[in-house]
Amino acid sequence: MDDSYPLITYYEPTMNMLEKLEGLSRETGQPLKLKYPLKFLDSISTGEELKAYLDDVSSVGWIASRFKAPFILGAKIVSYQELEDKNLYTFSPEWKQTLIKLSYLFKISKSNIQISFIKP
Repeated sequence: MDDSYPLITYYEPTMNMLEKLEGLSRETGQPLKLKYPLKFLDSISTGEELKAYLDDVSSVGWIASRFKAPFILGAKIVSYQELEDKNLYTFSPEWKQTLIKLSYLFKISKSNIQISFIKP
């Protein structure tokens, strides 16, 4: 993919491919291991970067303004635990705390982004 594409264009296709690879891993009995790390997630590795990303895909960002239901784009980020469980990426405690804080704030403000409250 082109580096100029927004992060949202990487996340969902990557999660779809990881799901397929996980199925193949179970079928073959081989552990899931990636040849290339998920470097695109480094662009939201801090709390501030995560907040900017979620703002972008909520009702206020330039990406969100082009979709009828942009909250779906941001909601997928809560699947971060799957990546950690598979040892494919590690999110910092700061990042997790920011996600919890933002999910709480977004629900209270009744914005277009609805993220389930999760605990790391």
